[in-house]
Amino acid sequence: VDTAEKLSKNGCASNYGATQISVWSMARALNASIPPLTNPMTPSMTFRNSNAGRISGVALVGVIIGGALALFLVVALGVVPYFFLHNTRDNNLAPKELTDPVTLIFTDIESSTALWAAHPELMPDAVATHHRLIRSLIGRYGCYEVKTVGDSFMIASKSPFAAVQLAQELQLCFLHHDWGTNAIDESYQQLEQQRAEEDAKYTPPTARLDLKVYSRLWNGLRVRVGIHTGLCDIRRDEVTKGYDYYGRTSNMAARTESVGNGGQVLMTTAAYMSLSAEEREQIDVTALGDVPLRGVAKPVEMYQLNAVPGRTFAGLRLEHELLNDDEDQTTTSCSDHSSSRTDLSVAAQTIAASLQSLLGTFTPAQRQKALIPFCERWRVPLPQKVGNVWDNDGCQEAIRRVAAKVGRVMDFGTRKASSSVTSLERGGSLFSAGGATVATVASSSNFSCVDGRCGTVQLIDLENDSTTS
Repeated sequence: VDTAEKLSKNGCASNYGATQISVWSMARALNASIPPLTNPMTPSMTFRNSNAGRISGVALVGVIIGGALALFLVVALGVVPYFFLHNTRDNNLAPKELTDPVTLIFTDIESSTALWAAHPELMPDAVATHHRLIRSLIGRYGCYEVKTVGDSFMIASKSPFAAVQLAQELQLCFLHHDWGTNAIDESYQQLEQQRAEEDAKYTPPTARLDLKVYSRLWNGLRVRVGIHTGLCDIRRDEVTKGYDYYGRTSNMAARTESVGNGGQVLMTTAAYMSLSAEEREQIDVTALGDVPLRGVAKPVEMYQLNAVPGRTFAGLRLEHELLNDDEDQTTTSCSDHSSSRTDLSVAAQTIAASLQSLLGTFTPAQRQKALIPFCERWRVPLPQKVGNVWDNDGCQEAIRRVAAKVGRVMDFGTRKASSSVTSLERGGSLFSAGGATVATVASSSNFSCVDGRCGTVQLIDLENDSTTS
C-alpha cells in the first residue's frame, strides 16, 4: 500500500510512465538482500516524430487545391467586380446639384459613315477601341459617362479643368495608340483629296503632309470634341438608373462639337472662363472669335484647345451645322435609338424587310441570338429587354436599328458611286487603291457601297469592257 501511494504521488499509479527504474538479477528477485544490478533512476523520456517538419503527399495535394480555390475566390470576389464596375457608370461622379454649373463634353468620329462604308471589316474593332480608350479617360479624370450613341460620347464633369484635361489627353491617347493599320489614315487623306478636287478653295490640311510630319500629328480615328459649361436640367432615368442633362447647356455643347473637325477640340467662352487663371496658364488655346451656331440667336465666342501642337485644321464646319447636313451627322443628335419605319431610307427599309423575312420563322430566342452579333459589330445599342429573351417588339426594334445604321452607310456609298459615275461621264477616271481602273454603279435596286464592299454593285473594267448593264 505504501508503495502504491508513493507511486500514485509520483504519477505512476495509472502506469502512464515509470520512475526509479533499476535492473534486478533473478537472484535479487528471490532474495531482497541481494543488491540491484543498477541504481534506481528516472530517465528523461522525449518522444520524437520522424515525420515532424515534413508534409505528406496527401497533405501537399490538399494545400495546392486549397490555394487554388483561395486564388479563384480572390479573382471572383475582387477582380471580376472591378472589371464589371469599371465598365459601368459610377453615379457618385455624376453632377447632381441643379445650382452648380456642369461642364459637358460631346465627342464624335469624323467621317464615320464613310469609314464604315470603306472599311466595314475594320470599323467594329476600331470603334470598340475608341470606346475603351475614352472610358479609361473618363475614369482617370473623375468624369461621368452620360450616354453613348453610335460613335459618340456625352460626358459630364463637375470640374471644368478635368473636362479640358480629358479632351486634351483624348487627342494624345488616340495619336499614340497602335491602331494596327494605316487604312483609316489613308481614307481620311483620300477624302481630303476628293474634296480638294471638288472645291478649288479647299486646302487639304493633312493629305499632302510629309509622311514623317503626318505621323507626328495624326494617327487612326479622328475625334472632334466640343465643351461647354452651364446650368442643366438634371434628371435621373429610371430605366438606365443613370443621370441625364437637358436644356440649353446640352444643346450648346452638342452644337460646339458639330462645327469642329476631326482631331479638334473646341470650347465655348463659358467653358474657358470657368477655368481659374492658374488652370488657363496650363493649357494652350487659340481664340477663334464669334462662331454662329444653329439654333443659337447670337454667335458664340469660341476657343480651340491646341491638344497636339502643330496640327492645322480646315475651316469650321459651319455649312454642315447650318444646313444640318446628314452625310456625317453628329450621332448624338441623330440617334439609332429611334428608327421608326417611316424614318428609314429606302435602302434601310429594304434591309429591315429582308431581315424580318429571314428571321420571321425563328423563335424570339433564336432571333435574339442571331441579331446580337449584328448589333455588336455595327455598334448599335441593344433594345431594352424584358426578362432574358426579347419579345417581338424588342426584335423589331433591333432590326430597325441595324437597318438604319447599315442603310446610312449604303446611301453614302450610293451617293459616292453616283458622283463617280458622273465624273466618268465627263471624261474622268476613278482609280481604286490598288491602281485598277474601276467604277461603282448602282443597280436597279439602288444598293451599292464604296468599292463594291457591300450591296448589289457592278464593277466595270474601263480598259477591257465597254458594255454596261
